[in-house]
Amino acid sequence: MAVDKKTVLVVSRHPELADVRKHVLEQAGFEAVSISEPERIEEACRNHKISLVAFNISAYECVLNKGISKRRAILSEAGV
Repeated sequence: MAVDKKTVLVVSRHPELADVRKHVLEQAGFEAVSISEPERIEEACRNHKISLVAFNISAYECVLNKGISKRRAILSEAGV
């Protein structure tokens, strides 16, 4: 029986670190989608069935500064 892999959205402003995180998650059996611009969270959530969002702290601070309530609404609408 095929098991659906959970998808993790990796949000990091440092592409080389995002690549490492993505690789580790894939080796652990997850699907991983990586973005380097927090502004693309909405697009990623609309285009993928995201189960978890993993923020790099600097990316998370950027989201906070741009209005976390809007991001929460977007993630909630996307079912995250």
